[in-house]
Amino acid sequence: MSDVDPFVIQWPNAWLTDPEIGPVVQYLNRFLHDLWVRTGGSTDIISEVTGSESYETSTSNGQYISLHEAQENIDGEIYIPPPQVHYEDEPILEAQFFARTTDSDTLAVNRDFIEATNSAVIKADKCPGANDLIKIANGDGSTIRFDGNGNNIMYTSLDDCIDIQRKGTSITFQWFDEGPYWRPV
Repeated sequence: MSDVDPFVIQWPNAWLTDPEIGPVVQYLNRFLHDLWVRTGGSTDIISEVTGSESYETSTSNGQYISLHEAQENIDGEIYIPPPQVHYEDEPILEAQFFARTTDSDTLAVNRDFIEATNSAVIKADKCPGANDLIKIANGDGSTIRFDGNGNNIMYTSLDDCIDIQRKGTSITFQWFDEGPYWRPV
């Protein structure tokens, strides 16, 4: 095999230095090179190995036949998954959230996913229903406050609000009637 890489193309200098097309040309060149190498266009230490290896199995012929018969018996059965069971303290997260953004104080209701910016305060519904879910995300790194709106929030202790300070952080809160309080899940 050849050690020469024909896919290192000499692109025009204007293309490489262009702020928009330069990264695309460099990526394309790398992609073509990797494709050439992957399809056997270069020397490959593994492909030059001439010996073969054999692995000893621990299954005897009798064990193989009994496993094969057991598989035939299973093939005719239809698998029905067990029903999902939710326990009282387990969060129910199957439903979809309604996403929106805000840069000012706003009220959050069940299934809201709010990406907040500009030090917004997100107030929870004053009368939440059992297992209500609210997801809050910090979109800019300012301090985003989740306010229980008169209801407690159980984190490390009972609080009336929680601050989210890191950009990109999101927290889902669930309402527990037994508390009663909001709790991160």
